[in-house]
Amino acid sequence: MLNRCFAYFIVVFTVGILILPLSAKAAGDEDLRLMEEDIAELSDRLDKVETKSILDRVVIGGEFRTRMDYFRYEDTTASGIEDDANTKDIWTNRFRLNLKADITEDLVFYGRLSYFKLWGESMFDGLATDINRGNIPDSEGNLRVERAYIEYFMPDANLSLTIGRLPMSEGPPSELRENRTRKGTYPNVIIDGELDGISLNIHLSEFTDLENAFLRIIYPKLGQNWLGYRGIEMDEVIAPTIAFEMQIPDIENSLLWLNYTKLLGWPAFTMELPGMDLVSFPEDAAEVDAYVLHLQFNDINNDGLDWFLSFMYGDLDSNSEGTLYDSGYEIGVYGEDNPFDTLPSSLGESRSFSCFYTGLRYELQIEDLKNPKVGIEYNHGSKYWLAFNSTGSGNLIPKLGVRGDAYELYYIQPIDEKHMFLRVGCVYMDYEYENQMLLYGPMSESDMTVLNGYLLMDVLF
Repeated sequence: MLNRCFAYFIVVFTVGILILPLSAKAAGDEDLRLMEEDIAELSDRLDKVETKSILDRVVIGGEFRTRMDYFRYEDTTASGIEDDANTKDIWTNRFRLNLKADITEDLVFYGRLSYFKLWGESMFDGLATDINRGNIPDSEGNLRVERAYIEYFMPDANLSLTIGRLPMSEGPPSELRENRTRKGTYPNVIIDGELDGISLNIHLSEFTDLENAFLRIIYPKLGQNWLGYRGIEMDEVIAPTIAFEMQIPDIENSLLWLNYTKLLGWPAFTMELPGMDLVSFPEDAAEVDAYVLHLQFNDINNDGLDWFLSFMYGDLDSNSEGTLYDSGYEIGVYGEDNPFDTLPSSLGESRSFSCFYTGLRYELQIEDLKNPKVGIEYNHGSKYWLAFNSTGSGNLIPKLGVRGDAYELYYIQPIDEKHMFLRVGCVYMDYEYENQMLLYGPMSESDMTVLNGYLLMDVLF
């Protein structure tokens, strides 16, 4: 009996030794599992907090526009267009996604993606360049990067750097017609498009009595030769600029802008012409010196009246050597008085150019109509006006590109004060000179007129 009890004790003791560690391990596994769940939950909470913190520093906005245009052409000399012709209703959609990220207190990122397309299967013959490509409708509806730049504010200094694809479109005074706040730094008469570059901004208001005063030194590059190391020649095109802007003393909502631009290395004409083979072309075609004045007064005397004036003057020095074809025809910047004249003519001569641009906008005090606005604008471009500068306005035919006179009358009707409005307008363009190649070749006198009527709807969110 004793032996049987002793044997039973040994069995229970042995089983206990084996079971207890397993039980302890099971309990430990359970504690570990609970701890892992707590850590995962805490991590998830932290991720949400961190994500929210990041999203709190990111602002996303959008714009959607539907527009209908009608065009009437008279006395045109452009190839492919009858002397008198008109379009049917031309419809376009434009969508923009605006981004802003406050990365740190001293570092901000800005970006804008755009989609601009004619309705349905359609083609547009506007001249698309790197400057205006985001504002030229295409047949595929591609999404384009219009802006992508950072603004770095140097700590303990009155300096900032802007680097990237710079905000050179929709500058003053376009915010009046577009019915929104100022979206671009540089006045339209200088450029209405996008350029890549770097700008050093000196904040003068910090140590002067001038309000909103900046001195800007800008280094944009319109073309660069990545393949130069392989012996491939391409033009390096730069346009260094120095600009000053300020609020006029004792006048609220005012702007004075002055700047000087030196354009170097404008590329030579290198296209093939019908029936002629290209023989040679110079390294560059021209240099340009340009001066700009812009004045603007918004809400004068708090009466709802806005007024602006822009003026640009410059000199263009063309290369005495042009692009030579096997027929003997030589073409340069505004180079020939007659496209069929093979004798040397005006290559190498200096020419001046100018553009004058002014307008008014008035807010009608009609509360039942949500205070609509009416505006009128006028611009005149000289014979050698650099029309390519202002081709990114979003208009199918940009009026600031006219070498002649252009008039616009428009009416803005708010639907929702902050988010939706309609604009109906009419633009009349009277050309004195026309040149389909913009800078190259002869400037032909023209009697062409274009009448553009439009209706658009903007939705901002």
